[in-house]
Amino acid sequence: MDFQMAPEVMLEALARIQTAPSAPTAATAYASAAQPPAEPTFDVPVSLPVALPPVPPAATGTEPVADPPAHTADLGAGTDDDETELTVDRSALLEARNAAQNQTFSGPSVLAVLCSAGHPTPPHSDRCRVCGSSIPPQEPFTMPRPPLGVLRLSTGDVVTLDRSVLLGRAPKLGDGLAVHDRPHVVKVPSPERDVSRNHVEVILEGWHVLIRDLGTTNGTTVTLPGESPLRLRANDQQVLEPGSLVSMADEVSFTFEAAS
Repeated sequence: MDFQMAPEVMLEALARIQTAPSAPTAATAYASAAQPPAEPTFDVPVSLPVALPPVPPAATGTEPVADPPAHTADLGAGTDDDETELTVDRSALLEARNAAQNQTFSGPSVLAVLCSAGHPTPPHSDRCRVCGSSIPPQEPFTMPRPPLGVLRLSTGDVVTLDRSVLLGRAPKLGDGLAVHDRPHVVKVPSPERDVSRNHVEVILEGWHVLIRDLGTTNGTTVTLPGESPLRLRANDQQVLEPGSLVSMADEVSFTFEAAS
């Protein structure tokens, strides 16, 4: 059955066909599809696994114990040596002390302490009167008084101070003195007779050495170490220190030296 369309209708239909949008191709449709935003990327260092050393097994009571470090052993050895040295020093000190106490002597006794070398010294001293060393801590003890030194005369004579000394041009002792109280009697030359018959007496009192002028005509001069000369008056006494110089009438002299 033939249908005939009016020309106006046919023209309108053709126009619609030409103006209608064409369908997109598949490729175009895929490219234009909305894509999710790309995730940001970071350069993260990758740590490779490191092999750990094996853990040693726990020590048991049957395993040997390691030796202590060498320096520890050295410290211990030093302590033992110090203690041994102290013991030896104390033993030597006690031995010297016993020897000093057991001396047989008829003279006076004194309180004493000993230096490390065994020299008797007054208890009030912090240094040995003989060698100058320090005095270890100790209790004083009683002992016969040792010689306190010597007198060294300008004439060449040497007198030990184990008792008092009487010096002069023609010294003479008084009567009634006990044997142990009798001093050494020392005659000195005096061509000009300036030295008196009994000129000076050196006296020992405890640990002290003193000198006394016996009323001389021409006097006695004492010079202590580091001091100016001192002229004694009649019957004056002066304590002598080691190194003191005594001049009798400026004619004969002597020096007091501590025992060595």
